[in-house]
Amino acid sequence: MIALHRVADVSLPVDPGPLDWEVENKGAIDAHWARAVARNPALFDGRVHMATDVSVQGGRLTALCVPVRFASFLRWRDTGYPGPAMRLAFGFAATTASDGALLLGRMADHTANPNRVYFPGGVIDESDCSDGCLDAEGNIRRELAEECGLDTDQISLRPGFLVVETPVELAVGRVADMPWPATEARDRLLESIEARGDGELVDIIAVGCGADTEGLDLAPYARAVIDWTFPP
Repeated sequence: MIALHRVADVSLPVDPGPLDWEVENKGAIDAHWARAVARNPALFDGRVHMATDVSVQGGRLTALCVPVRFASFLRWRDTGYPGPAMRLAFGFAATTASDGALLLGRMADHTANPNRVYFPGGVIDESDCSDGCLDAEGNIRRELAEECGLDTDQISLRPGFLVVETPVELAVGRVADMPWPATEARDRLLESIEARGDGELVDIIAVGCGADTEGLDLAPYARAVIDWTFPP
């Protein structure tokens, strides 16, 4: 089941852990990681956060977030999400052109999610932690700058957050308005991707209606945001 909520605020306190499941499965996690890196040496075992005790009430999202290795997340994902109920927490920006189209990125083959189509964003990592809480808006602004070369002078974040819950993901986003129509926005983002040169994104896709998503390998949360923007 997938649910989309519009909320005014989010609270993401950090439980330093460790997560019992990660400790108990360390050997299996390490073995799985070794195989994954052998296939794809570009992978990086940083810290990501898993959300538990998720609640949306009174226009506010609250969730307790526990840091784990990316290697632990990868084994959890690749083996069918075993263990306790938890969700990967990440931020995203619903990048919106001046003509109303949405702009999404396609992931490169060497990433952990090849060919998947996402909004700009990423896992909420240790750099997004301040005073014992995760800073979702800071994560969104950082990812917009790093992935797309967009700063606060070029975009306008609408008030409030979009929260998408799936059984295994907690996506926390903001609508980010750009001052250019879709064609120009796409060209600008592609130029930024080329200048960055890390090859994480290989294309920018403009979606002006639900039909534009035909044939795309969309992340479930992205599908929910597109359907909310362009109701079927």
